[in-house]
Amino acid sequence: MSDRFFEATRVVMDGRLGRMFTGPRVKGASTRIRLDQDPRIIEGVVDGSRKGQSPQQIANRLGISPSSVLKVKALFRERWQGYIEENA
Repeated sequence: MSDRFFEATRVVMDGRLGRMFTGPRVKGASTRIRLDQDPRIIEGVVDGSRKGQSPQQIANRLGISPSSVLKVKALFRERWQGYIEENA
């Protein structure tokens, strides 16, 4: 493979994408996990969405921002939306 091909296809990730889903961690936590990888956050958003709660209500319960709730909700749409369609 030529160097030109490698340079043309290389992807550079700046910090904005990584920071998009990072949230506050408990005191003493040594590493930060993205909100979309935290099982507690995912299950909280999915359960709240299944119950018909608003993003603001879910955010208050989980201690994250409503915009983060919307992002996680969009990523895991099939988990909460499929449940609603099955039980309708």
